[in-house]
Amino acid sequence: MGGNQSQPNATAIIGTGKGGPLDTSAGTIASRGISFTYDHAAEPALRDITLTVPAGECIVLCGASGCGKTSYTRVANGLIPSFFHGAFAGNQTTCGLDVETVPIDRLTPLVGSVFQNPKTQYFNANVTDELAFPAENIGLPAEDINRRITAVAERFGIGHLLHRSIFHLSGGQKQRIAVAAATMLGPRVVVLDEPTSNLDANAIADMRAMIEQMKDEGLTIVIAEHRLAWLNGVADRYVGFDGGHIVQDYEADEFLSLSPGCVAAMGLRALDLQPYRRRIAALASSPAAACRPYRSRRSVPA
Repeated sequence: MGGNQSQPNATAIIGTGKGGPLDTSAGTIASRGISFTYDHAAEPALRDITLTVPAGECIVLCGASGCGKTSYTRVANGLIPSFFHGAFAGNQTTCGLDVETVPIDRLTPLVGSVFQNPKTQYFNANVTDELAFPAENIGLPAEDINRRITAVAERFGIGHLLHRSIFHLSGGQKQRIAVAAATMLGPRVVVLDEPTSNLDANAIADMRAMIEQMKDEGLTIVIAEHRLAWLNGVADRYVGFDGGHIVQDYEADEFLSLSPGCVAAMGLRALDLQPYRRRIAALASSPAAACRPYRSRRSVPA
């Protein structure tokens, strides 16, 4: 896409959509009646999705694997329908741009994306080169690129990782670099797809700090996630997906007040890990646990 195509004015390409005007303010994600079926797929991945994410809000997309949350992140950042092809219906605007009609390079500076496995989005083996790549890709001058690298490194506390080989970083460090690279162009929106799936507790704490930093700066943040407890106090809303539909849309206080049984019935992971940590600590410190000899399963009588 792109090339010699004319690039329409952002306010001119929106129109009214189905059912009235969409919110097209900067930093806003607005979906109206979005349905999408991947090429060669038997069933739609998304079915009649209507959702608005106001500028500066942090929302969490949750639900079982295959429920549609990853597909929705691809709609929000424009990868559907620009990169992932299929039958697309509805009206989608991100940062005031219609994702179905504008070239993807119009969205790139406005929407940063972080994928589940950072290996899938690296273009360079060196951390500094990786941070520079988005800016180089749009033709920014070297002086501006170096300034942005310095600013991003200070912003997220990753100066000690500059110039290192990405292959020598831990999983958590790699994901921090992926987030930093996603913000190099100063986006209004950041979309993250299961960013903690391969991280330990310390790395998850680092990820939370980065999310808090971006939220404090007014970015709109969309996170598709299975692990939910780490987002307590950060997320403003929780949107539940099932079978390609949105089935619930909770304000944070309402969602966090759900009983553990209700959360489990929805197929979601625990919202509060403290009871489990206390139980593990109690078991580990009990005399019975300390004195109990290890027995292989093979030595247990039938």
